[in-house]
Amino acid sequence: MHSDKQTQQLEKYLFITAEHVGNKIYIYCRDSNYKKCIKIVKDFSYYFYVKEDVEVPENPNIIAIKSGYRGLFGEPLKKIIMVSPEDVGGSKHKQGFREKFKQHWEADIPSLERFVIDTGIKKYFYAPKDKVEISWRDIRAAEESA
Repeated sequence: MHSDKQTQQLEKYLFITAEHVGNKIYIYCRDSNYKKCIKIVKDFSYYFYVKEDVEVPENPNIIAIKSGYRGLFGEPLKKIIMVSPEDVGGSKHKQGFREKFKQHWEADIPSLERFVIDTGIKKYFYAPKDKVEISWRDIRAAEESA
């Protein structure tokens, strides 16, 4: 029996722009016929890193804490994965969780930029053809040539 992931058909899309709507990312794009379309990413998580030996205070918006990462200069780090970009960096009305730490890594990367970096999207990407709501793991960067 094939899984959904094995049988789903991918289509190449032209990336136009993206925005946050709640905890989802709306990707505005054009399909292979140049028709406007939207892909809604429902499960992208936001994260930053802190030193491995730092104690992480309790926070209900932490999804996971993962060890085993290294900084640019080899320092041991752990990754704190959170529900929303505001949980990491804050907003006008809310302090970001990163402020609880003297040092943090990659917490200053804007959330949509983080999404584009993690998915590898430049100009084109592949995504499931017949789905509007998708997982960020279903997105594949595509070369610019046809």
